[in-house]
Amino acid sequence: MVSATISGSISATLYLVASTYVFQRLSGKKSISKQWFLLLGLIAGIFHAHSVLSLIFADAGADLGLFNIASLIGWIVIAIALSTNLFRPFENITVVVYPLAALAIAASLFFDSTFVPRTDLSLPITTHILLSICAYSVLFIAVGQAILIALQNRQLKQKHPQSIIRVLPPLQTMESVLFEIIWIGMALLSASIVTGFLFYEDIFQQHLAHKSVFSLIAWLIFAVLLCGRHVFGWRGRTAIRWTYSGFSFLMIGYFGSKFVLEFILTRS
Repeated sequence: MVSATISGSISATLYLVASTYVFQRLSGKKSISKQWFLLLGLIAGIFHAHSVLSLIFADAGADLGLFNIASLIGWIVIAIALSTNLFRPFENITVVVYPLAALAIAASLFFDSTFVPRTDLSLPITTHILLSICAYSVLFIAVGQAILIALQNRQLKQKHPQSIIRVLPPLQTMESVLFEIIWIGMALLSASIVTGFLFYEDIFQQHLAHKSVFSLIAWLIFAVLLCGRHVFGWRGRTAIRWTYSGFSFLMIGYFGSKFVLEFILTRS
């Protein structure tokens, strides 16, 4: 049977190759059919799923360490990006997510964490964890979309209409897709926060306090952004900055807390 290390290494390699193709297409250096790098991503995703699931569901219990969760989020992001591409112009987002997924896989394979595998996960807590991971994944895609919009905006203002401008959909379509993603992410984040309050006896206990507070701040930022879009028609730089800010708080709350718990407090 293929080990997690072998399948993960194959997946990371294919992601990097595919991301090279995407970059060449966006930069206008080569005219590459999108089917090639999407196919590479699909094959890589299959190996990625085997690797991350093998690492998480070990014999000792569910290993939800920092790097395993990062790898799982990377896989979910790519799965969403590839499936969404069937009905929306979404393949270019892979220039951001492919290399980051490869990095997450490498970290999960070659760095150890002090997380103790859990054998006591109930269905409600598992539901909360899955909702949280899906929310982070979708909002990560929103950040990737915001990065592409920022690049597109810059080239338009510089009157430099080659490369990325020729490949990406119109700016209005890109922004419309961004807010569609944020709405979905907000729905998942809201469900995650609600289930956290319902299923944990004290969601503000010591090891959950930072995650809870930062998640609530992120929720408020995205809520203001969506209200600003609806009421004032926010777009462009304003939308991009608010997206960056909301995601930053979300990542600090989750990954920052896990890093401190797994790598600092346990070794101090």
